[in-house]
Amino acid sequence: MNFDLSMSQWLWAILAALLVGATKTGVAGLGTLAVLIMADIFDAKLSAGILLPMLIMADMMAVTYYRRHANWPLLLKLIPPALAGIVIGYFLMGKMSNDALRIVIGVAVLLFLVFHILRERGIISDQRIPEGWAFAVPVCVVAGIITMMMNASGPLMMVYFLSLRLEKNRFIGTMAWYFLVLNILKVPFGMHLGIITLDSFLFDLKLLPAIVLGGLAGIGLVKLLSDKHYNLWVQIIAGFGACRMLYKGLAGLLGS
Repeated sequence: MNFDLSMSQWLWAILAALLVGATKTGVAGLGTLAVLIMADIFDAKLSAGILLPMLIMADMMAVTYYRRHANWPLLLKLIPPALAGIVIGYFLMGKMSNDALRIVIGVAVLLFLVFHILRERGIISDQRIPEGWAFAVPVCVVAGIITMMMNASGPLMMVYFLSLRLEKNRFIGTMAWYFLVLNILKVPFGMHLGIITLDSFLFDLKLLPAIVLGGLAGIGLVKLLSDKHYNLWVQIIAGFGACRMLYKGLAGLLGS
């Protein structure tokens, strides 16, 4: 794994670290852009291993600040199926192309986002659909697969938590604990696959100051947004991330 980056690549990596910090402390959705940036600097598979310790560093910062706001009954329901998805994703590594996975992510998030908007407008009347096991388990299994393979399940889980109508701080705190637990569980798999190494971890440590700076900026920005404006932000960013994933996936398949 080559970490001899050019100046421009280092600047992009620092931007990705800032985005990782900000997204984990509340400016939801920016992590998708960080995934895309790191995938452009490194091979898509290797970038997943490089990003994982960065995400854990930012998760730890987020849970420290929002530790009182997590919905633990919800987390205890969601983490087991997500862990099953991580195991499935581990065995799918190398068997499913990144472009195909991007299309799956894009379609899933857009469908979920449309569902949420229709539900908010009263067109879909069953208000308890997202809370049921039949809905939560498939979503978390798919999210586990995606997070293992690409660290890109953020948009899907953003829209899912949004559909539960969690208050802003409860939304951020629950998301932070959810991804901290899952990301830590992914580390042994990443080490076994050879995408997390001592060199990659030392590279991540160099980006830690940017992660912290981004995290502090995220905390400050969230305080400026009301719950209504925060939910709108999440919808816009999730939709943008999904469209970007879908576009890159289709472009890659059609170009191959």
